[in-house]
Amino acid sequence: MNSDLNVLSNNAPLIKQLLVLSKSLKDISGQLLLKINNEQIIDASVLNELLEKCNSNENADVELVVYTSLKKLVQT
Repeated sequence: MNSDLNVLSNNAPLIKQLLVLSKSLKDISGQLLLKINNEQIIDASVLNELLEKCNSNENADVELVVYTSLKKLVQT
């Protein structure tokens, strides 16, 4: 999805605002998958930093609806 947004952003300037959020969600999803599959021990501070980056409205004026659920996953 992140790569699709990159392609779309070439012709849709408003989508560029979502690129940082999309990348952050991709990064935290990858880290959580590694943790869930017990493939790697992940530092909780790294996950928290990624989560807060996702929830920041610095790059796009959107509300991350799944923030509470992601926070629970990060804390387990």
